[in-house]
Amino acid sequence: RITMWTAFAALLVACTPFVASQVDRAGWNVTVDSFQTGTGNEATKLLDGNTGTFWHTQWMPTTAALPHIVTLDMKKLYNVNGLTYLPRQDGNSNGNIGQHSIQISTDGTMWTETAKGTYLDDKSLKTTPFTAVPARYIRLIAQTEAGNRGAWTSAAEINVLAATTYTKPPTNLGIWGTTIDFPIVPAAAAVLTNGKVLLWSSWKPLDFGAGGGSGKTETAIYDPATGTVSRRTVTETQHDMFCPGLSLDASGRPFVTGGNEAAKLSIYDGTNWIAGPNMKIQRGYQSSATLSDGRIFTIGGSWSGGEGNKTGEVWSPGTNTWSLLPGCPVAPMLTADTRGVYRSDNHAWLFGWKNGSVFQAGPSKAMNWYTTTSTGGQKTAGLRGTDPDAMNGNAIMYDAVNGKILT
Repeated sequence: RITMWTAFAALLVACTPFVASQVDRAGWNVTVDSFQTGTGNEATKLLDGNTGTFWHTQWMPTTAALPHIVTLDMKKLYNVNGLTYLPRQDGNSNGNIGQHSIQISTDGTMWTETAKGTYLDDKSLKTTPFTAVPARYIRLIAQTEAGNRGAWTSAAEINVLAATTYTKPPTNLGIWGTTIDFPIVPAAAAVLTNGKVLLWSSWKPLDFGAGGGSGKTETAIYDPATGTVSRRTVTETQHDMFCPGLSLDASGRPFVTGGNEAAKLSIYDGTNWIAGPNMKIQRGYQSSATLSDGRIFTIGGSWSGGEGNKTGEVWSPGTNTWSLLPGCPVAPMLTADTRGVYRSDNHAWLFGWKNGSVFQAGPSKAMNWYTTTSTGGQKTAGLRGTDPDAMNGNAIMYDAVNGKILT
């Protein structure tokens, strides 16, 4: 099964733009596994259009156990491609849904999972998009309470989204996995040595603006084996890791440099976050590459920490120190961005090669070789064919033995 991760709160499983409209709920039926009697928290509150009311599972005289299930019968087939969930809006967070699964059915008997993940524990509207599929029934299964406050589930409103058309996907081109909801907006991600995926946003789960550089980062870990998503606030390294440089070191540890706190280095060992030494030059939106000898090279990054002259430097694992490389100037790899160096030295396409060398394939149309011995060196590698600067492009080495790169 093919799965792709992108920097969205819910990972889209289609390459086409997400276009949907809210389905009219008139005439629908809703059933739930539990509701509290005598308090006005019946299942029908999910469909009454009043955000001030809410459904709540039984909490007295005993608490109904998780998981809790909401099932909607829309009475006819729709090309369903999303669900929205509005938590209760009365200022109380009890029952907010955390880990969950969304399933669809045409007959109410055979069910197919189309989305899963973990919602953020707040009162904001949650939107889960997924690939359009014909369905009459849809159900939301709450597997955990977002704040671990109790085995309750609550919701003010649930709506279903639908596309106007449906095209059955081809059967010979692979299959996209289910949508995965995250309690953060991932700005960066790394695959860990245990097969799990580490993702992080900024100092806030859904925002990166005022308050950045506050010494913390909101992170999440997705486990493909179990489908679970966990959230963690990282303060140990005092590093807001929004828009950093990122490499995997020789041991496969995510090696995160700069960003909102532009001098910092944070390393994740699979369990703990470790603070490394500050870089010599503050950087954000820079790139880095792991070298053939285990050192890590970085260059550029005028998005934060001042603009211009972001020459190369290298981290050595043996000494756990950074060394400047004045022979690795950033100027030869600048794009002609209209924002100037603030943008033109960002996101270099770097590939570590033999003998500690680095090939810079873009995004500038000019390519370069960098060497990292002594004080470093730079040599032009010509132009990237007829391709212009491509700041929104990407590159991948698809043949590491022969050094072949696709851009």
